[in-house]
Amino acid sequence: MQTYTIKSYVDDLTKKGLINSTANVTDTEVTDVTYNSKEVKKGTLFICKGAHFKDEYLTEAINNGAVAYLADHKIIQDLNKDVTEIIVNDIRKSMAAVSCLYANYPFNELKIIGLTGTKGKTTTNCYITAILQDYLQATKNSLPGYMSSIFSYDGETTEETHITTPEPVELQKYLRKMADNGLEYAVLEISSQGLKYERSGYVKYNTAIFTNISDDHISEGEHPDFEDYFKSKLKIFDTAKYAIINKATDRFDEVYEAAGKCEKIITYGFTPDCDVYGFNLRKNIEKDENSFTVRYFGNEYDVTLTMPGTMNVENALAAIAAAYLENIPKEYIISGLYRAKASGRMEKYETNDKQIIMLVDFAHNKLSVQALFDMVKEDYPDYMIRTVIGLAGNRAYLRRKDVGTLAGKYSDKVYIVCDNPTYETFEKIASETEPYVTMQGTACDVIEDRETAIHKALDESVATGKKTIILVTGKGGETTQKFGAKMVTIKSDIQVTQECIQKYNEKH
Repeated sequence: MQTYTIKSYVDDLTKKGLINSTANVTDTEVTDVTYNSKEVKKGTLFICKGAHFKDEYLTEAINNGAVAYLADHKIIQDLNKDVTEIIVNDIRKSMAAVSCLYANYPFNELKIIGLTGTKGKTTTNCYITAILQDYLQATKNSLPGYMSSIFSYDGETTEETHITTPEPVELQKYLRKMADNGLEYAVLEISSQGLKYERSGYVKYNTAIFTNISDDHISEGEHPDFEDYFKSKLKIFDTAKYAIINKATDRFDEVYEAAGKCEKIITYGFTPDCDVYGFNLRKNIEKDENSFTVRYFGNEYDVTLTMPGTMNVENALAAIAAAYLENIPKEYIISGLYRAKASGRMEKYETNDKQIIMLVDFAHNKLSVQALFDMVKEDYPDYMIRTVIGLAGNRAYLRRKDVGTLAGKYSDKVYIVCDNPTYETFEKIASETEPYVTMQGTACDVIEDRETAIHKALDESVATGKKTIILVTGKGGETTQKFGAKMVTIKSDIQVTQECIQKYNEKH
């Protein structure tokens, strides 16, 4: 990979209007870029960023071999002449800029499909990736790269992810791996935080997909209000060639206007005025299949999904629109959508006698939880509902009210469990959620350990003698729990659910 000098970085930042001042600019080669002082080695450009940054981190970085530092204010008064100082007016944009240059703008070597929205990103990512896999395997013997909130694939390895959109240093290095591994496509979920804080800054999208928008991610550490959240989401169109928009999204006109800078806009949905129109929906609950007819730009054919829920038909329409823009024939669209499965998204497990159904889903906000309950009430009207919910700490405080209220409204009993409390306590989160459940007249247990709560939900369901569907929401296939800055390994909801079903079948 080509490397650049400190002067090259300064010149690039100057062109972008980001430089305030510099000192000791040289032609020294930069061999790495990082904001972690413990990762610094000789030749590193060190980035001073973050609310918790301490001056001693820079001292440590220089002692470890940093040749330059990037900051939004002067940190060292008596600067060593062997160290370059780069003071910028926007540390976030500057971090994105130097990360792009360091990685040699890998997005220029990839066709990037970016997805943003309040819900549906991961499943839509899964659908697009499956279509691309079938198409590329058949025609070019290759695979697409992807980055989702579950897993990422760089052309060589698949790994579990813990953040939807990583910081630009990690993002650009990952995209570089994809490009170096010969990948043609990268399907990326882009969070509102990723857009607001320039984690994906300067990335060029071949296609940007906007799935929907609703109240979410409003907290001190995320977005101060809905307008900030909404405007952050719209930034995905700033560097996109094509736009795909859900016609049913709230504030569609504003989304469409923001996408006006793109060369082409495609809409999708369930009304005939959509460019990609889904209709004639049919369900086969026994097989967990959804079938529908899709019509777009002279094409019309039937599609079958093996993931339940009308919301997944909507996600599939977005994927079909993306495939159309890449000129992918319908046979690969049909095959990819049929076999696509998103881990921890609408995964159904049932006992041999079908007395107990357990549904694992990542639903964790108002829009996704409402969609989940709508599907369950429609497809399983004769089943009682028990719901396991957990709300994350230090983010989207409104979820505690919204999810608690919905769970109480639609469930016969609710179990509040731990779900990434980070720097809050589980007790505090639960105490702010439980009242909204009980206001609906619904019984509620507060059990910190997810595994214990899921098993209790099963045992109590069996004790009633009634057919019951148990909704296990929030974490899906994730195998870690975040306490403070520490990640603790846990059993995934999928694993615990499978153990519950096995336990029941052995006894019955």
